[in-house]
Formats: sequence, C-alpha cells, structure tokens
Amino acid sequence: MSSQLKAQLDKIKDKEGNTLTNHLSNLLTKLLLDDPHNAYYIFEDESLNVKQNKYDFKKHNEFQDNAERLREKYEAVSESFKANKKLLDPLMEGEEDNLAPVGAIGYVPNFMEEAKWFEWAGVGFGEEESYRIFRALTVLSNAKKEKGLKNVRLWGKIHCTNKDYYIAEGQADFEDYGELPPEVEPLGGDEPSVNQLNYYVTTDLVQGNWVELPPITPQQIILSRRIKYVFTGDLNRKVITNPHFESNVKPANNLQYSVGTEKELLKCMIVRISHCCSVQPRGLKLVDPEDATGRTLIDPDENFTFPEFQALSTLNGWVHSKQNILNEGKLKHTIPEAQEGEEQEDVEKRTIAKDPFEPLMKPLNTDSAPEGYKSAWILRTHGDQTDYGVAQKPPADQPNKVIQQNYGYISIKNLYWPGHVTIYHNKKWQNLYIGQGFKQSQEFYYPKEPEFIQEEQLELPCQVEPVPPEEKQQEPEEGQENQQQQQEEEEEN
Repeated sequence: MSSQLKAQLDKIKDKEGNTLTNHLSNLLTKLLLDDPHNAYYIFEDESLNVKQNKYDFKKHNEFQDNAERLREKYEAVSESFKANKKLLDPLMEGEEDNLAPVGAIGYVPNFMEEAKWFEWAGVGFGEEESYRIFRALTVLSNAKKEKGLKNVRLWGKIHCTNKDYYIAEGQADFEDYGELPPEVEPLGGDEPSVNQLNYYVTTDLVQGNWVELPPITPQQIILSRRIKYVFTGDLNRKVITNPHFESNVKPANNLQYSVGTEKELLKCMIVRISHCCSVQPRGLKLVDPEDATGRTLIDPDENFTFPEFQALSTLNGWVHSKQNILNEGKLKHTIPEAQEGEEQEDVEKRTIAKDPFEPLMKPLNTDSAPEGYKSAWILRTHGDQTDYGVAQKPPADQPNKVIQQNYGYISIKNLYWPGHVTIYHNKKWQNLYIGQGFKQSQEFYYPKEPEFIQEEQLELPCQVEPVPPEEKQQEPEEGQENQQQQQEEEEEN
C-alpha cells in the first residue's frame, strides 16, 4: 500500500478514533485466518462483524470463536431457507428444471400486511413466522381446493404446554363424519350454526399437516363452559375433567364412557370466542323493522356511506356481527312437543322466554362489563388520525361533500376473552386470537390447606393385669353330701 493511500485512509475515522486502515487490516487478516470458502459473498457481512465485535488482528487468539459464530449463524439461515422452501414446493408443479405455479386456488389474504396492522395493537408473530403463516395458509387453500375452500384466514393461535395450535378458518365441504347425533346443528351452508365454518389446526407450519376439527354437539358446548383445561398440543389426547367431557361419537357398548378429545374441546372454545368477539362497523347490516321477532337482517339502502374514522373511534360505532350461543349450546331453540291441552305457540313462547336471544347488531357499548371493569371492551386509536381530502366524485345526493380518507388504526380488545383483538385500517378490519382459550373469571381455585398433624399420644407404662387370686374351694360336710346325692337321684327319677 502506498504511503499516500495509507495517509488518505488514516484520515477516515469513526467516533472512537479507529481509522479505515486499521479496519481493512483487521478484516483482511480475519478472512485469511478463517479462510471461508465463500469469502467473496460474505465480505460485507464479515466487515460488519469486525466492527460489532471490535476485532483486532493483533489479538486474534481472543477472537478465534468468530468463525464458529458465523458458521452457526449461516447454518441457522440455511435451515430457515430450507424450511421456507418446503412451503413453496406444494405450490409448484412440473420437473425441477421446468417448475410452474399450480392452478388457481382460493383467495388468501395477505397476512404479511395484516401482521403489520396487528403490531399497532401490540400483537405479532415476527416477520419470519408471519411469512410462514401466509405461505402455510396458501398451501392449505391449495390442498383443500377440491373441497371448495374459500374465505380462508388465520383465526389465531392457542398456547399449549408442548406444541402450540395454529388455527385457520374457512368454509368448505366437510369431511365424512358418518352418522352424527340428531342434536348436532347442520354442517356448513348459509344458515348460521355452531358448525357452519370449517376450522383447520396444525402444530407445524412448515410440514403443513392441517387437521380439520370435527363437528360439535350442544352438550359439549355446555360442558366446555364448566371446565378450564390447558391444551397440550395433541389433538387426539383424551380430556379427563370433572364434569365429564363426552365425545360426539357414541361407543358401541352403552356401558362404556365416551371420552372427548382435545380436537372437540378446541372446536368448542373457538366457536364460543368467535360468537362472542366478532364485530363489524355499525350500519353495514340492519335489523328488518317489518320482522316482529327482530331476527332478520337486511342491507342498508343505496345512499349508505361507510362510517368515518371518528365515528368508529367509539364503541357505539361497532356492533356484534354474530348471534349469541344460547344456554342450550345452539343458535336455535329446541321446542318440545305440546302436551294435551296446550297450544304449540304457547310452548314456543315459554321456551324462548327461558333462554332469550341477544339483540342482533347489538352495539358494543351496551355489553355488560366483567366484574371489576367498567366496560367489556377496550378501544384505542393509533397512528396518523388526520382526515385527508381525496380527489373522488361525491355522492349524487351530496354534490358539495368533500370525500376524506383517514389512515389511522383502531384496535378493539375484548375483556371477557383476553387475547382477542380486532384491528381496523382504511375501511378494512380483521380479528385475531392469541391466548390459552381461557375466559375471564373472578373465581379462583385455592387448594384446601391440610389439617394440622396431631401429636401422638404418649405410651402408658406396662401394668400388671389385675387378676384376682384363686379362692380356695370348701369341702362339703357329710350331711350336706348325702342330701345332694338324694336330690340328684330324685331328679333322675
């Protein structure tokens, strides 16, 4: 190196006074000593590593583990690449040298974008895991395209003791579960029921072995309200609880117990959370005023405009989008047959009065709060909440109205089910659940303290048994003896 060039490099220093000459010397020395096979491609990374670790070629022995650290780092990157590549292989077809994407599959939302939304609410998976979730949902949609899977999305994640459950929601043709009990609500279709949607679960996003959860019975939903169970990550594990959690498959022998599994209890918890926490902006659906029962929804008129950001910044601007689950574990009442002398209409009214419906499109601000809280929901706004004017044609009935756009975010968290959050941004909203599947409760379990161990009674000293001395028998006299003999003879006669 010429003296002129060295002098020029010595003038370039960092805040600590290290010159560029020293940095290049340390970098080249480390590359020569470590001798990596791909030095040309990792030159910039090695330069950053030298800066961060303050590597000095004069003290190379103190930094001899740097090569091992880099090797471990690139091994982790290589493993991550191989894992992510497995998520792409099912989406390609053809020979290795002539791969092409598979045919059309169902729509899958861009979870990478949605994950950034949820970060405003303090919920996230990280960039790499979010990418794997997005690709895993695409693989699921492709695997179930023959079943007509549509509207697939990530429902949430249930924390378990061994492996966590990743849960996807969609609507498709159900698997063949054979003959189900008569009380099971219909599977799929447009009619609301606890078994309307399909839910798929996996514990490994890379392998992508999605398992469809089976239909559930009303009795299972009732029992799930009475127990608290920590999931293990094994869908086929039997749920041993008190009260007894039954399976939806009855045993061949009526004397045997039918024990439910985690996949059935998991489906119960998913359905309960969804029907309690699913929300939407107010005004998208209206209750039909001509329906006296108030159970029919209609679309708004043509002049309806989407609520503005400020209107959605309060709980009054949001409503429940799903019907509540009745106490009997269904969405519809089971009306018994009228007895003799009764009218069927009176029986129906009496049954509904015992377990009434919650109003449809119920505003969130009217929900009762859990014990110790002022509200059942927490609503917060995030980001830039300024209304910007948009060059867009106003409605015909409001020609002077200025169309505005707001790019802020709104997060809504449910306090009955900690872990559920709804995020809103730019006229789009999505919900997600991350938790253990526990409902908020003020009932705590305190194990009963065992009773104090009593002191043992002192042993008493041995005592002599109080046996009286033998009494000396008196010999009878002669007269008495003769008299006894006469009495014995008379008794014999």
